[in-house]
Amino acid sequence: MIDYVEGKDHSITGVVPPLPRRDPTKKKKKVRFARVSLRAARVSPRERLGRPLTVVDVPGILCGPQREDLPADQLERAIALQEAEESFRRFYKMVEEILTLKEVEERARQAAEAAVLHD
Repeated sequence: MIDYVEGKDHSITGVVPPLPRRDPTKKKKKVRFARVSLRAARVSPRERLGRPLTVVDVPGILCGPQREDLPADQLERAIALQEAEESFRRFYKMVEEILTLKEVEERARQAAEAAVLHD
């Protein structure tokens, strides 16, 4: 076992300083947050696919159709590529909306924690 030595740079050795122990005499205030529903952000890809988005769908959306899977006809090929691009745009928009909602939620959580600490 390697002991933590105060003042020593532990990032090189890979030793992690011990976590501070919680004072059992202090009562922790519980702050509960209403989970922001992310269903609204997922509507656009669901409408496009006609079903809920799954992990299996993601590579096809991000990478688009494979070259050999595209139609030989130029018009059909252009339509398939436009549809793939639209799917990508909707997926990208969904991801941005989810990340924005999570960021807002995290800021609210941090503000509530700061308010509790200052009470």
